[in-house]
Amino acid sequence: MSASNHPLPILQRETCVFSRSMEFFTEKELTPQIGFKKSAWPVALPKELLDNSLDAWECAGIPPYLTVALQDDKLIVTDNGPGLPLAVLEQSLNYSIRVSDKTGYIRPSRGQQDNALKTLWTAPFVATGEGRMAAFKAIPTYRREKLRTDLDAVASREIESPTDLYDVIVPDPPWPMQKIERDARENQVALDYPVMQEGEMSALSIPADDNCHVWLWTTHKFLPMAFRLLAAWEIKYVCTFVWNKSGGFQPFGLPQYNDEFYLYARKGTPQFVDTKEFNTNFVAARGKHRERPEAFYDTVRRVTAGRRLDMFSRRISKASPDGGKKRHERLLGVTQ
Repeated sequence: MSASNHPLPILQRETCVFSRSMEFFTEKELTPQIGFKKSAWPVALPKELLDNSLDAWECAGIPPYLTVALQDDKLIVTDNGPGLPLAVLEQSLNYSIRVSDKTGYIRPSRGQQDNALKTLWTAPFVATGEGRMAAFKAIPTYRREKLRTDLDAVASREIESPTDLYDVIVPDPPWPMQKIERDARENQVALDYPVMQEGEMSALSIPADDNCHVWLWTTHKFLPMAFRLLAAWEIKYVCTFVWNKSGGFQPFGLPQYNDEFYLYARKGTPQFVDTKEFNTNFVAARGKHRERPEAFYDTVRRVTAGRRLDMFSRRISKASPDGGKKRHERLLGVTQ
C-alpha cells in the first residue's frame, strides 16, 4: 500500500495557561523567589524586613530605631520609618504584577528579592499550610489604624456652621451606624467619618429661611429617628421620596433593603417652580457608601429656586461655587 494512503500524523500542541500566582503559592516556585530553600526561610525573610527598614531610613533621612521581638509563633520587626503607603500594601496582594521600588537601582546586597512583601505574605502558608488569614488581615489592620488617626484629626477641627439662611436644604446626616467587619471581606473596615448621636442631631440649628424645602435622607433603620428629627427641628413632614437602587443590604431572614428615603418636609409655604415629571419614586444606580444619586440633585435643582444647601454631604457638586473643597456643607447651586 502506498505511503499516500497513510498520511503522517500531525502533531497538535495545546497552549497551557497558568496563573502567575503559582509562583508564590507552591514551595517549588516560591523557593527561587526567595532565593533560599525552605529550611532557610526563617532567616531570609526577617533579613528582608530589616533591609526594607534600612531603605526607609535612608529615604527619610532619619536616625534608625528598630526592635525585633521573637515569639513562639511569630517574629515582629518594628521601626521608626515613614511606613508603606496603603496603595503599595494593596498592590503587594496582587500576584499578577511585580511591585518594587528597587528594581531600577544599583544598590548594596540587601533587598534583592524585589517582591519581598509578596513572599512574606505567602511563605507562612506555603511552609505550614496555615497563616493565610494573617496575611490578608494586614491591610484592614493598617486601614483601621490610619482611620483612627484621621478621625482624631477631624474631631479636633472646629466645625464651620452655615451663616446664611437657605430656601432648599438636603440634610444627609452621619447616622449612628456601624459598619460590620467580616472575615469574608477583609478590606472592609469601620466608617471613615465621625457619626452623630440623635441628641447631637436634634440640637442642630437648621439654617432654613421662612419658606424652605427640606429633603432629609435616611435608611430603613433610621426612619423613626428621622421623623423625630423633623419634629425637633420644627419642620413639617409632607411626603417620602424613595430611591430604588440595584442591590442593597439584606438582613438574615428579611428582604433586601434595596431602597433609601428622602423625607420631604417644609418650613412655611415654599413653592415648586416645576412639577412636570416630578415623582416621589426614582431609580438610580448605587455608588460608594454615602454617595447619593446625581439624578436626585438634578431634580432638586430643576423644581426649586433660591439658595440651596447640601448638609453633611461628602459629594462635590459640579454646581458648587467653591468646588465643595472648603466646607463640609456643600451648595447644590444658587439661583439668583
